[in-house]
Amino acid sequence: MCQIEDPDGVVNHAGIAGVEGVDALFIGRADLAVSHRLDDSFAPEVAEMTREILGHRNIPVQSVG
Repeated sequence: MCQIEDPDGVVNHAGIAGVEGVDALFIGRADLAVSHRLDDSFAPEVAEMTREILGHRNIPVQSVG
């Protein structure tokens, strides 16, 4: 499992998911918000990034606050 918690992770999530041995992505919404200089893990920008990552259906994805 790999964690997606910063801008590079969002941009590269499909490539990360395609690495042999990676069987899940974990979306760290709070860290994702902070890394984008947002103070709310439920900010619309974080929701949009989460939807983008969840759109990648080749491996399981888990999102927690």
